[in-house]
Amino acid sequence: MATDPVTHPGDAAALLLRRALQNDDRAVLKEAILGLRAALHATPASHPDYAGMLSNLGVALQASFEQTGDLTDLSGCIEAGRAAVAATPASHHNYPMYQANLGSCLQLKFEQTRNLRDIDEAIEATRAAVTAAASRHRASYLAQLGLVLQIRFEQTRSLPDIDEPIEATRAAVATIPASHPYHVQWLNNLGHFLRLRFEKAGDFSALDEAVAMGRAAVAAAGNDDPALATMRSNLGVALQTRFEQTRRPPDIDEAVDMGRASVAAARADDRHRGQYLSNLGIALSLRFAQSKSLRDLDEAVAAAQAAVDATPSGHPKFTQRQTNLGNALRARAEETGSLPDLNAAVETAKAAAHGIPAGHPDRAALLSNLGINLRLRGERTKKLPDLEAAVQAALAAVDATPADDPAYARRLASLGASLQTRFEQTRSLHDLDRAVDALSAAVAACRTYESDRVAYLSNLGRALQIRFDVTADAVARDGALAAWREAATMASAPAWIRVQAAAGWGHLAADGRLTNEAAAGFAVAVDLLPLLAWHGVDRRSREQQLKREVGLAGNAAAWAINTGHLERACELLEQGRSVLWSQQLHLRGDLDELYRRQPELARRMNTVRAKLDELAGEELLPSDPDKSG
Repeated sequence: MATDPVTHPGDAAALLLRRALQNDDRAVLKEAILGLRAALHATPASHPDYAGMLSNLGVALQASFEQTGDLTDLSGCIEAGRAAVAATPASHHNYPMYQANLGSCLQLKFEQTRNLRDIDEAIEATRAAVTAAASRHRASYLAQLGLVLQIRFEQTRSLPDIDEPIEATRAAVATIPASHPYHVQWLNNLGHFLRLRFEKAGDFSALDEAVAMGRAAVAAAGNDDPALATMRSNLGVALQTRFEQTRRPPDIDEAVDMGRASVAAARADDRHRGQYLSNLGIALSLRFAQSKSLRDLDEAVAAAQAAVDATPSGHPKFTQRQTNLGNALRARAEETGSLPDLNAAVETAKAAAHGIPAGHPDRAALLSNLGINLRLRGERTKKLPDLEAAVQAALAAVDATPADDPAYARRLASLGASLQTRFEQTRSLHDLDRAVDALSAAVAACRTYESDRVAYLSNLGRALQIRFDVTADAVARDGALAAWREAATMASAPAWIRVQAAAGWGHLAADGRLTNEAAAGFAVAVDLLPLLAWHGVDRRSREQQLKREVGLAGNAAAWAINTGHLERACELLEQGRSVLWSQQLHLRGDLDELYRRQPELARRMNTVRAKLDELAGEELLPSDPDKSG
């Protein structure tokens, strides 16, 4: 049987390299590296195969670095790649490949050094590959260029640095047929880049397209595709992001489904498993904030803890996953009153923020989370040192956040809450005035389409009410009523915040004998009770939510009587009494037992319930009080 002759030592080493890469064989890879070095030593630089051997050595050393993490291999990879490019004219058919290989090594170096010069050089090399490539190879180099540009965007947050990878990846997707093996992967990348553009520029069309690209990638991927778990997780993140803006239950339900599916599809040794778990925990936490389902919250804590457990302490994402765990623990502490959960949240936040240097891109977020956790514990334990530390952390977080950052309003709101809580301990009017100023600035800085605005308005209403209680300033009272009125009537906001705002509106107006305002506020609160106990929440959580609002129906009826609306008073009393009974009479029973026996069937029923409730929701929305009779 005839075989192709090996005409040069570099050819034998290249065959070994191919075998090592195909079989992931470390011993053969080491042999290939030794063979390539020996061949290069024996070959003059003028030999036509010299540049190719250099490039092969670079590829081999990159593979070795990815296996061992040996930085000497990475340096050798870059040195060989640069030499291969320098030895090759731009017109040579292999020149684009050598540039792309060099760009790949430089990208790996950046991941170690975080030095922008390395990623800039990687971009320059990959651009050269795109420019020099023949049309049939250009798509893959465009896709690679998109990835390295996205890495620079994550450092610079410059809009051109995300627009260019979007256009490069669009061009790559448009160049190849849907049957191409890379088509699905590039759709997934495009969806990821579009989501990043939304986060930077607030471009809703980009976010909608990110969801569409993510769905297309998941639909096109086979069940045996090793990247399916990543695609599902990325789609879940895009849906989470859209839910945070729109508060549409179907988006967060689908995000949770994608998160669970990505974890289920991931192999035990998948190095991204921690990320899938972390994304699932975030999705569940977001859904809890809307639904107040303790089942979601417990699962969120478990997923976040599993994500931390799956992540080595030196991993670049370890701190972020610690933070997510702390956030979930904090949410459960707020919901259940568990001091151990709150203590664990504080310690987790301290560990995440420890030693974070000035200028670090995560500094503001970590300090903000630490401030929130300290504030909550200080509020619970009445220990002033926690509140002092909370204010300092919140101030540092605001100072570290640019005014055009989407998180700026959130951090102002956290500062306002910490100052208000400290006022409640110290009774310092200076703290209260600063709290009102910070919360007012948070409302002003919040984009009008952001659902966070309802929380800022509600908190501002509370701070202004306190100022009125202390100073009898009617301007403060009117400001509180206006803030709560707007918060209570924001249709896209979580029902529990709206109910609290409407109740605050009603109580403050009642204290001032503002009859029409009190009647309107309490009526809105009662009208919202069916949304507070929506069918997607387990019965225990629904009952817990409704217990907090005992007396609302009675207050609403009393003030309706004061305005002369006797029939409306009867309606409000009946409406408050029958929220849970009406669910039972419509045969919408509790799903707890079904979740235990048939969790997938329970999940599907819950999805149908949520969709039915969404369709019927318009009947439950309160009328605009400014237009009521």
